[in-house]
Formats: sequence, structure tokens, C-alpha cells
Amino acid sequence: MPQVQKERNAINFNYFRSGELINIKYRDGQKNFKMFKDAELIFYNMDSLVGEKECLIVEGEIDCLSWMEAGYKPVVSVPNGASKGNARLDYLDGCIQYFEDKERIYIGTDNDEAGRSLMNELVRRLGAERCRRIDFEEEKDSNDYLQAKGAQNLLKRLEYSREFPLDGIVSIDDVWDDVLDYYENGLPKGSETGDLRFDEHLRFILGELTMVTGIPGHGKSIFLDQIAIKLVKNENWKFGVFSPESNPVPLYYTRLIKRLLGKKFSKKYIVPKELELSKIWLKSNFNIIKPESFDIDSIIDRAKMLVRTKGINALIIDPWNRILNVKGEGFDKEDVIISRLSKIINFAQQYKVHVFLVAHPTKMKKKEDGVSDYVVPSLYDISGSAHFFNMTQNGITVYRSYDRGVTEVHIQKVKWEHLGKLGSVEYMYSDDNSRFYHDESEVYENWLYNEPAIQANFSFEYDQSEQGDVIFNSFKPSSNEPAPF
Repeated sequence: MPQVQKERNAINFNYFRSGELINIKYRDGQKNFKMFKDAELIFYNMDSLVGEKECLIVEGEIDCLSWMEAGYKPVVSVPNGASKGNARLDYLDGCIQYFEDKERIYIGTDNDEAGRSLMNELVRRLGAERCRRIDFEEEKDSNDYLQAKGAQNLLKRLEYSREFPLDGIVSIDDVWDDVLDYYENGLPKGSETGDLRFDEHLRFILGELTMVTGIPGHGKSIFLDQIAIKLVKNENWKFGVFSPESNPVPLYYTRLIKRLLGKKFSKKYIVPKELELSKIWLKSNFNIIKPESFDIDSIIDRAKMLVRTKGINALIIDPWNRILNVKGEGFDKEDVIISRLSKIINFAQQYKVHVFLVAHPTKMKKKEDGVSDYVVPSLYDISGSAHFFNMTQNGITVYRSYDRGVTEVHIQKVKWEHLGKLGSVEYMYSDDNSRFYHDESEVYENWLYNEPAIQANFSFEYDQSEQGDVIFNSFKPSSNEPAPF
């Protein structure tokens, strides 16, 4: 057992799919555990779901066995438990088809913060309209309830399960647990990029729209890419990206890779193993949307698919002016803008996805001397309508001051005062790797190396050599080859 560095007697929980052994979890008497190295993560007891109209999802194998002991068979548990904060359900990506035919899905995660986080993400991915929440009263989980109150009372928890709030129908009972949580633990701080100066002005929550604007050529798309990478790195977010101006797609990925590694994109600077690791990281966290038609409905339909299959937390639409007009939107330009923004906001709220929408300004004005830089544009300067300011929760303008040699990021709207404040943050810019930075030490920092989130982001584990070098098992060197990183 890696936790105690000793061999221990253990129970083997065998993970089957269609009768084939996929993985094994070993667990000792002190709840230390390990899984079979490099094997795929799937739900425990997954074959029990085949042919059933309903099922139950719980947090651990013992909870799963507790329901089977009580007589309820179509029950599965997640392979790696729950953790505080934003849950990433990578194992659901390859198992989603087992839930698509279910008319009702009970969620019976632990009665604690980590369990509620897991429950919320399962409901977001599987759909609130068919999910019901199991309440264990004063007990922590299924097994505690079975031991305290017996099998028949555990089964009755299904009868007393509660619906999740549905779109358009919300009572205070539906959200009272959240109100109490805010009261006890404070308002949510929002997701941070790790850039302290920027986070002071704006932090992000799911279900909102952030407008990003700026004069063409001033770096708004590049800055948004950096925000996305930092949110993946710092908060485990996953992104869907609709960016037809970032074509061809391979070049877009090179831009992400050089920013991720802090290096020029060249064989001279990036070794093949770094490139392979970058590919794995990007495959897990960025998904490109390329519908045949660039209308808003087609974009949102693909984004919904990515929520269900990949668990994306954020969507980038860059830029607004590449979204095509379609029949039925009306002929009045302002009506079209309201219609499209409403669809984007409704999607964000329903699927708990943060949407970043990039739009170009058209009302660009020179400063009073008529020679130097343009005046900083606002969201009101975006072509077409003041609704770009009125309907968004957050607004950012990226502005490059050629006179001063800096890039200014102006936070021009923050809906919730506890998530930030109006103001601006200044950056220098590196042409080598397209990074915005405050201090020279940040320019070439490699954002993948020695990164604790790597274990969560990837399906493989990592070890450390005696010298402390990180050795990824997928790239583990031979005895005569140095560690790659």
C-alpha cells in the first residue's frame, strides 16, 4: 500500500464491464487503497445497470454492497470517491452509454461537502429532470444507515428521495441547503486563475457569461487562452472551444502548447516527451467545436454534447461576428442579438457552464492628441447593441498600450461584489511563448512540471525518483536514461 509503504492484507474489489475484468481496487482494514496501475477507471458493479430502467449511484464499494445487501441490485459506485471543490468525472466519459436509457437515477453520495460536490456534478452531467437525491438523515452514508437502521429502512430512502430543482421551477426549499451553506461557510469565493492580481478583480462561477472585447490585434483571444489554461491548471476546469478564427486547428494547438510549456514551439526547445505529455493534457482539457453550420444552435448543441460526454465546465465562443444568422431569428439586428445572448445565457445556467464570449468593438476612437493610442473601448462599443453590457455578468477589455509597452486588462463589469471589483491589471507580453506576465520569473515557468493536479487530470499515476525527479509512468525511462523532467 503506497500510503504506508508496506504490504497489507486486502479486500479486492473487482471492476467488471460486460463480464471482463477491467480494474481492481485493493483496500486494507485502515481504508488505505490502491488501484491496478494503468487500468481504465470505470464504475464498480457496472454490469448491474444493463436492462434496468432505474439505477443508484453511490460513493464507495461498501456503500454499493450495502444496497445489494438490502435487496436493491442496479447500484454502482464511483471508482475514486469524492473530493472537495469541482469534481472531474473522467470515468463517466467512457461509461455514459450505461445511463442513457435510465428513466430515473438516484444519487446517494455521502452527506458531506465532498459528497455534495460529487452529487452536483453527477446531476449536471446526467440531467436533473431524471435524478433524485437520497437523504441519509443524520447518518453519513449508505453503510452507516444500513448499520444504524437496517435494510428495510435503507430501501425506504428510495421512496423518500427528493427531486432536484427543474428549469423554471424553484422554491426556497430547493435551495435552502445552499443558503444555509452560505450562512455557515461564507459566500462562494469563485474559481481562481492563480494570477493573484487578476483574481483580486474577477473570479468565476459556473452558469454565467463573461464578455471579452478589445481592439483587433491587442491580444484578447490570446489572453483568454491563458485564462483558460490557468483555470484548468488551478481549478480543474474543462473547456469547449468554438474559435473559427483560430484555424487551422493544429496551429491553435501549437499556441496552447508553447504557452503551457513556456517555450518556443520548436524541436530546439521542446523534447518529444514534453510534446506527448502536452497532447495528453490538452486532450483531457480542451475540446474543439467545429459544426458544419456556425449558427448559435449548432454551437450550443455541440457544447451540450461535451457537457454530457466530457464534463466541460466552460465554453469559449470566439468571436461573436462569426456566428451566422439563421432563419427565424428575425430581421431586426437588436432582436437577433437578444435572441442569441438569451440562448447562450440559458445554456450556461441550465448546464452550469461558464461561457466566455469574444466580440470586436467598432466604435474605436483616437486619444485627444489624434496621434497616439486609441481610447480603451468598453462593452458598449461592441457592434450592434448595449445588450452586450446589460445581459452579461462580467466584462473584460484587453487593451495594448503601445505608448507604454504594456497590456492593460480592464475589468469593466462584475455582477457579484464578493467575486471581484472594477479596475485594471497590467501585463508584459512575451513573443517567445505568447504569455502575459507580471514578473520575468513567470515567463518561462513550465506549468506542467511538478503539478499536483496532474494526478487528477490524467488516468496514469506518477512516481518520484530518489533524486526527486517526477517520472511519469507512461514515459518511464529505462535504467540508463535520465528522467524526462
